[in-house]
Parts: sequence; C-alpha cells; structure tokens
Amino acid sequence: MFAQFFANMEMHPELRKTNGERTMALYQAETRLSWYKENEKGAPFDLAVIMEETLNECRNEIRSQDHAKALKGSYCLTPLPELILTIQQLLGPRPEQSIEVFQIQAQPVPFHVPSQS
Repeated sequence: MFAQFFANMEMHPELRKTNGERTMALYQAETRLSWYKENEKGAPFDLAVIMEETLNECRNEIRSQDHAKALKGSYCLTPLPELILTIQQLLGPRPEQSIEVFQIQAQPVPFHVPSQS
C-alpha cells in the first residue's frame, strides 16, 4: 500500500502543473497524517487511492499561500517571460542551415514623465 501510494503520486498529472510539486508534497503530508490518525482508530483507508477532493484542497492552499505572498510584495507570481527565437522562426525553414537559438530576456523599460513648465 505504501509503495503504491508513492508510485501513484510520482505518476500523477498534478506534478506537471504549476506548483504541482508543492501541491503533491502538501497532499502527501496531509494524507499521511490523516492515515495515521485513522489507523489509530482502527479504520485506516487505502493510501494508494489519490483522493481528488483532498488534492483540490491542497492545490487551493498553495494558491492561497502564493496570493498572500503576492499581496505582501515579497513574491512575484509571474516572472518576466523569456522569449526564445530561432533563425528558423525568423527566416522560415532552411534545412541546409543549422538552427541557432537566441535567448532574449525581457527588460523593464524606464518610464519618464516630462515636467510641465
């Protein structure tokens, strides 16, 4: 049961989503604690079954944490995007040429308000 629990977590599509690793880590902690409490009562549940309701609650908790951090100004939810351009994208397909990759980082643009005189 325990091995299947971790195998199912490793294969779950949640891991491919934004904050998926954090969500699954919280899910593992919450589920493990619940299982031990239920086991002490003599009614353990099957850990191998991923409980989608609990997973949704964990996902919402992670989002709430991110939202709270963003409101405090200590965390940026969406970093500046990087723009990847290739010669092929710029010039069209040319099979005889190798494709070079250029990486362009988005830079903040200074904003200047002219003084009124």
